[in-house]
Amino acid sequence: MDRGPQFPELKYSYEPDSDKAPHRVTAHLGDEQIGQMAWFSHGDEYPTAVGNLEVAPHHRRKGVATAMWNHAHQLAASNPDIPAPTHHPDRTNAGHAWSVAVTPDFEEREGYPEWEDHEEDED
Repeated sequence: MDRGPQFPELKYSYEPDSDKAPHRVTAHLGDEQIGQMAWFSHGDEYPTAVGNLEVAPHHRRKGVATAMWNHAHQLAASNPDIPAPTHHPDRTNAGHAWSVAVTPDFEEREGYPEWEDHEEDED
């Protein structure tokens, strides 16, 4: 896998008053943010599910999402106040393929929806 000339700096942030995404890891190359992953409670069934994972189109398939996922898990392992993110069952087909690839013991849920990928066209 080609990760390009440099790999991004990863930053963790916590916003306790955020009702959407209190935990977030962002990926940066210089001044440019090229990715973000946010996780938060989706109720009792999915207490720390990823609710948003994005990587800039020209930086995809270079390990950025996996680096953010691994960074979040390393932080959670060293800090009991940071929950480890989990996979949410609602995801795109590309997101599902990534979930299976990044999590060796990932178990398929019954009734997995066939989500369509929605990527913006680049002009």
